[in-house]
Amino acid sequence: MNNLLENLVKSRVAKEIGEKEWELSKNKDPRLRDQKHLEMAYEWLKRDRSGNPLYASSHFRNCDFSEEREWVIRNWQHLQMTYEWLRSRGKITPLILKRRIWWEPVPEASGYVVYVSQDRSIFTPEKFRWQATYGMLSKVVNGKTELILPDEWPEFPKEPGAYYIGITSRDDLSNESNPLILEGFFKFVPPPSPLNGGIAFL
Repeated sequence: MNNLLENLVKSRVAKEIGEKEWELSKNKDPRLRDQKHLEMAYEWLKRDRSGNPLYASSHFRNCDFSEEREWVIRNWQHLQMTYEWLRSRGKITPLILKRRIWWEPVPEASGYVVYVSQDRSIFTPEKFRWQATYGMLSKVVNGKTELILPDEWPEFPKEPGAYYIGITSRDDLSNESNPLILEGFFKFVPPPSPLNGGIAFL
């Protein structure tokens, strides 16, 4: 326990945390403790946008009796667990189904360029100007013949819908072929979470 006390590190909000926790430790109602710890952890998490770990101050060292000291330490550990639960919960990311764009290798090519647009006509000879095409997103791909979305192309459009994918091969002098045109529906935005719910006996 002494090691635990010695290893606790002060943080930006440590003093305030210690003061509030000291007051709360005087009331040993577990329901009140759980509710207050959740409120306190949520408030500090909002204030500390970087989501740093929550550290204790030396405030509870004012405990004179071992029984009270034990109680305050257990109380603080519960607050830390509550904070870490909230912190990890905030880092959970939605499940996004990835898409793989692939093409057959071209022996003479040193790399490839992948283009995307919702407008099919932009790939016509009259409008397509390779990487100089106005309003066209593109990505150079070297050393492979696939692209995993959205991980490997974060700039890929987020708006759900049908998109046309153009893939060209290019050589060491940056000469590019005409594009291979693919079409597909893309959606990398999850639906919102349910607003309310519960657990009931049947």
